[in-house]
Amino acid sequence: MEKHNTSQDPLEFHLREFESLKKEIALSISEERTLERYTIIGIGIVWVWLLTNQNMDIPRIGWWIPFFFAVLGALRSLTLLLSIQRMAKYIKLIERIVRVSPDIPGWEHFCEENKIPFISISAGLFWGTTVIATAMAPFILT
Repeated sequence: MEKHNTSQDPLEFHLREFESLKKEIALSISEERTLERYTIIGIGIVWVWLLTNQNMDIPRIGWWIPFFFAVLGALRSLTLLLSIQRMAKYIKLIERIVRVSPDIPGWEHFCEENKIPFISISAGLFWGTTVIATAMAPFILT
């Protein structure tokens, strides 16, 4: 049976946890950008293939493949966002514990007090536009 070190300083534990969560958030944001990029590339590849092979008898459902890419990408993006928000909420708790100066609230508290609404609006616009465009394309391109 594995022994756990119970003599570890709780503050040190929270600092390590904080570092780990910040790295996980950074990875999630990177994954979000990658998801956006590959969703658009996948949609483009399917549309190009469909448009260059119109002489084939392609079932109508084939024109909906990009829409499914967009919807699945938007859902995955939403789960990433919710995961990031959950981690940020927990980091705020850690920041309250380790707060050294009342003038420096911690990054997550600072971000909450100085929100930039364009960031979340731009993600919503990206996925909303992508889903709507891919939903309209089968009617326009065929």
